[in-house]
Amino acid sequence: MGRFVGDADYTVRWPTAVLEQELRRLIDRAQRHGLDGDWEAEVKLLLSQAFSSSVPAQDFETLVRAHSGFDDEPF
Repeated sequence: MGRFVGDADYTVRWPTAVLEQELRRLIDRAQRHGLDGDWEAEVKLLLSQAFSSSVPAQDFETLVRAHSGFDDEPF
């Protein structure tokens, strides 16, 4: 997390506790039901709403694509 401190693109607009709660909910869902396109879309939406810029959501999408093997598939 240290590399994001002071990075304006990673400024959280939501209360940290709310963001943490929502992330835990999504992680719990993934552990129970697995990862799917709906889960990825929910995480991306959460990140785009919770942060002051679209960079965290874009970084998440890049990370998912890099590990999925489906670079040409849209989210």
